[in-house]
Amino acid sequence: MSNQYIELPNGAVIIGERKQETRTVSMAFAMKVGSADEDDVISGVSHFIEHALFKGTLRRNAFEIKEPIERIGGSLNAYTGRVSTVYYAKVPDTYALEAMEILLI
Repeated sequence: MSNQYIELPNGAVIIGERKQETRTVSMAFAMKVGSADEDDVISGVSHFIEHALFKGTLRRNAFEIKEPIERIGGSLNAYTGRVSTVYYAKVPDTYALEAMEILLI
């Protein structure tokens, strides 16, 4: 098993783990912002943005985000906590680059 942890200049973190025995790769894109960072005026906005990103971005619609991952037997999801918002994917290791591109763009 090999792990990778990269902190980007903007504070976001990319975490990856490859499991040789199952030939899978799990990866996460985490931002250090969550419900604890919200005041009453914007309460819930981190969770709202998490869901909104799965509805589409400037580059991909909702189908183009989920379908490529699910077509290869992978999974894609996200969660918002008190101090972070995390988007993550698990795919067969041969599709790691494709999943990373979808997760980060």
